[in-house]
Amino acid sequence: MAISIVNRAPESAYLVDEQGRFCYVNDEACRVSGYSREELLSLRISDLDQDLSIQDWPAFWSEIPRHCSFSYESWHRTRHGQVFPVEVAVKYFECDGRGFILALVSDATGGDREEPARTAIHDIGNVLNGLKVSTSRAVNQLRNSKASSLTRVVDLLDAHTMDLAAFISADPKGKQVPIFLRNLAKQMTDEKIELIAELQGVTEKVEHIRAIVNRHQDRGICCDVTEPVPLVELVEAALRIATASVESREVHVIRRFEQPVRIVTDTTKVLQILVNLITNASQALEQSRQTDRQLTLQIESKGSQRVRISVADNGIGIASENLPRIFEPGFTTRTGGHGLGLHGSARLAKELGGDLIVTSSGPGQGAVFTLELPVQNVARTHDSKENTSAPY
Repeated sequence: MAISIVNRAPESAYLVDEQGRFCYVNDEACRVSGYSREELLSLRISDLDQDLSIQDWPAFWSEIPRHCSFSYESWHRTRHGQVFPVEVAVKYFECDGRGFILALVSDATGGDREEPARTAIHDIGNVLNGLKVSTSRAVNQLRNSKASSLTRVVDLLDAHTMDLAAFISADPKGKQVPIFLRNLAKQMTDEKIELIAELQGVTEKVEHIRAIVNRHQDRGICCDVTEPVPLVELVEAALRIATASVESREVHVIRRFEQPVRIVTDTTKVLQILVNLITNASQALEQSRQTDRQLTLQIESKGSQRVRISVADNGIGIASENLPRIFEPGFTTRTGGHGLGLHGSARLAKELGGDLIVTSSGPGQGAVFTLELPVQNVARTHDSKENTSAPY
């Protein structure tokens, strides 16, 4: 009777011995993993659990009797190589002098394993828009460069090779050459500075895309972040990445930054959240009838351990009945939207040990999204088994 009940359980059930081998698996375990029952019974838990290697198993097992019942988050790999997040509930028991665990495994994606990929595409799309604007601007700047005027001056000087000194000192056109070259030198220096800044922005956007791809390839495991990062630099970087959304809508950016705040965190995740918030705010401004489109970025400390970054706009606002659903997956009020950006941002905020909240006084009253983060976020991987300002 007990086996029959477990076999019909909605979660994947695994009975594991002290060597980490599967002694029993239910139908759901076979369905989710893609293995047959015979194949699973020939494997160890480390063959599925990506955060629990065969070398780590003895130490992990030694802690189990002390806790008896606990749960943890991990990542499982299917027979076909697909990796997805799971929640594992563990119960230890003994039978005939031997120790066993019953592990009930739930799919943490709620069955929607394509969501991380869609979120990654959404995030990369935001950055690519900014990248397109930056490269177009650099091309136009080169196309309209004052350096092209230098050719006409060279032709003029070539025509007076035999009387160059007299031409420069006496001819009205010749007298203008030194002045022209001096002005041209200054203009080309200014162009160089602008192009370098633009290309640095392009490099930054490409690096952000690379980081997004790497993070999703690595299944969201945090990198080992130990160096404090100026929070102002993160906010400014996000603003540069979201250039397309801000500039194309003629948004006026207001910065309200406290004294310098430095945090230890996963910068890639913070940037993804902020780029999403800035992009969404710009879109909300475009949909409003507001002629003075304002985007306010604010950084403020909340005690010594927490910090808040607010992204506020005076756009279309949010109806009170929509506020509780704003972070739900798939929920959106924007035509063409898919409801992944804010849901993914809220999830990332939780992963960072923080929170993402929204306030709005209603339609036409704008909205404020506030990201609260710990100042010192000790990066953790899934190896842990604890249950615990003009237009820009």
